Amino acid sequence: MEVVIARQPIFNRTQEVYAYELLYRSTRAHDRAEVQDGDQATSSVIIDALTNIGLETVTTNKPAFINFTENMILNDYATLFPQQSIVIEILEDVTPSDALIRRCTELRNAGYILALDDFVFTERHLALIQQAHIIKMDFMLSDQAQLQNIVRSFSPRGIKFLAEKVETHEDFQKALSWGYEYFQGYFFSKPTLLRSSELAPMRLSMMRLMSASSKSDFEFAEMARGVMQDMGLMVKFLKLLNFVIPSANKGGIATVRQGLVLLGINSFRKWLYLMAMKDFAQDLPDEMTRMALICARFCELYGQLLGFDSDECFMIGLFALGETVMNMSMEDILRDLAISEQAKATLINRQGPLAQVLNLCLIYMEGDFEQVETMIEGEVFSMEAIAGIYIEAMRWCDNLESEMSQIAKA
Repeated sequence: MEVVIARQPIFNRTQEVYAYELLYRSTRAHDRAEVQDGDQATSSVIIDALTNIGLETVTTNKPAFINFTENMILNDYATLFPQQSIVIEILEDVTPSDALIRRCTELRNAGYILALDDFVFTERHLALIQQAHIIKMDFMLSDQAQLQNIVRSFSPRGIKFLAEKVETHEDFQKALSWGYEYFQGYFFSKPTLLRSSELAPMRLSMMRLMSASSKSDFEFAEMARGVMQDMGLMVKFLKLLNFVIPSANKGGIATVRQGLVLLGINSFRKWLYLMAMKDFAQDLPDEMTRMALICARFCELYGQLLGFDSDECFMIGLFALGETVMNMSMEDILRDLAISEQAKATLINRQGPLAQVLNLCLIYMEGDFEQVETMIEGEVFSMEAIAGIYIEAMRWCDNLESEMSQIAKA
């Protein structure tokens, strides 16, 4: 059975990642009709995914929200996992039978966290609600009065509320003011206020260098001058050399240009992109930068399979979330960058050959696996291969962040 998995971050009130919800399903088109037991199929996917990939890789040691059906709870699937590693998400279609209430009580007493998904608040469900630690509310389907009144009614009982499908910054602010503790959705995907065109000196230097390095006729001497014009940027560059090229640390380098040649244009270009993302996203959750990096690596790997230029694919993946990270319109971000018209068409209008790469990446990361299947129909790539690319991208991101942290401490 193929394993397909993605994750969606769940933030706390300070916009730090509290947990990830795992988005998963089994996909074998040729035997879809033969699946008679949905509980068994879903359980197999969970176990395979967490065993084969590793929970640590998927959630970076954060709790994992995992959907559990009624049968899965009664059959003790949850106790396969340590209490601190998961949040048992109970689906809204469960029957609040005496047996289910009893099992939920036992799980709660054993230290497991229980979350109710899109629940209907009736007297019949009250006993189950009383066992919950977290209740998820759909911000797209529920009216505002209900979203506020439920928190007022049940938070005195110690229940925390999670706002899901939060699509805008305005929704996020409302949920904060109403007392919600956790937030899930794409509220960070659209900027609410564009920056002025004036950039801080190092940011301006980085943007100019990004433009210079993206030209086909780039000159190391020109880029070296750009690095040396900003002391902060030069210090960061020299730290990078010490970490990446041990020989540079032993004998030193005569010039910044020599260091650029040793590093190589592709590595220098990627370092610039990462530096820009980190710097511009300093007021955003770290997860925002992490998602941009995962998207970049995903596009790079998938683009290679399709025969596209890997560096160009990496760039479109990294800048796909640029409007949010840099709080600028995509047109403003790309205006002074000497990138191809093909890349611009992809990022601004989602048009052109590279749009296939970027769109599949973004749709996969949203967990819309049915749409992904449709997009790769007729291709030689299986859903399992796409999942493998995503997992590799997550691992690469974790390793990269670890290296960046070491460089910063150097």
